[in-house]
Amino acid sequence: MSRLKPGYFTVLSASLIWSSETGMGLGSYGARGRSKEWRRGGVRVCQLLPSLVMRRIKLSGRERAVLKALGFANAMLGSDIVDYTQMQADDVTDVLNALLTAGYVESKPYRDQVASEEMVTFEFEVNPAYVHELKVSMARSWT
Repeated sequence: MSRLKPGYFTVLSASLIWSSETGMGLGSYGARGRSKEWRRGGVRVCQLLPSLVMRRIKLSGRERAVLKALGFANAMLGSDIVDYTQMQADDVTDVLNALLTAGYVESKPYRDQVASEEMVTFEFEVNPAYVHELKVSMARSWT
């Protein structure tokens, strides 16, 4: 393993940023780079984090249509999703099950998988943890 210059931040994993100068992780006292090397060309932590945290989500056309029907604010009944997307109920059920499995959508009441018969009576909403990434993915697909 190569030796690092003091003050440079090294990415050990997506959740841990380590300072070779202080031996402390993010949030630890003294984890800021104070050496001359840092001021000359070090990488700032704020430049590393967005690329590490953001996930690139790729959606199919059917998934985009269902997410567009759901919106990002309120829950929606399965029967309303079928009406809005103008897709067959079995296709909407398949797409919703894929989105439920990925964690992008949640059902009320909670289910891991939904059958076609129950889909029309359940409410579905976008998982708040993925709203930003899904909006970015949807914006990429509309351009």
